[in-house]
Amino acid sequence: MKLYERVLNTLGWIGFIALVPVGLAVFGIPGPLNFLHGLLGKFGSASFLVILFYGLILLRVLFGKSEIYAPVLIGAVVSFFLMSTTTEIGFMDWYRKLTDSIVYLGNHRFVFLVAIGVVILGVLLGGLKKLHWVIQLIFLVIVPIALIVLAQIYGFAPLGAPSA
Repeated sequence: MKLYERVLNTLGWIGFIALVPVGLAVFGIPGPLNFLHGLLGKFGSASFLVILFYGLILLRVLFGKSEIYAPVLIGAVVSFFLMSTTTEIGFMDWYRKLTDSIVYLGNHRFVFLVAIGVVILGVLLGGLKKLHWVIQLIFLVIVPIALIVLAQIYGFAPLGAPSA
């Protein structure tokens, strides 16, 4: 592995670390996010940390080691839209207001975990040499949405009440 690939992998992990306070806030522990927001202002807000996460992940993928880019980009986009329903991202307020009435997206904790899983799966699938686009869409769009809907219908997402 080349030096720049190691640096980009490290940046990807820093992106995941930046998302930890947002995840804690979604799970009902807003202390770390409030601390960062008080310390760093806008640079410690949930919006900035989520954008930082996706920016670092895409930077790692686009300039790092990835065989195919479509699953990574599809996974990042689907994950971002799911994440936008769980956290307040300034320019995505229109989308959050639009999806607030959808019952299936009400368990923000579970949707947050699915969003993280989708982006990780997209990065992993990007390491494959070849993958048909139908398989990419099935695993990165249809399965996560079906999982969220089935979790709400059958109640197999025991993560408590949705967070605000």
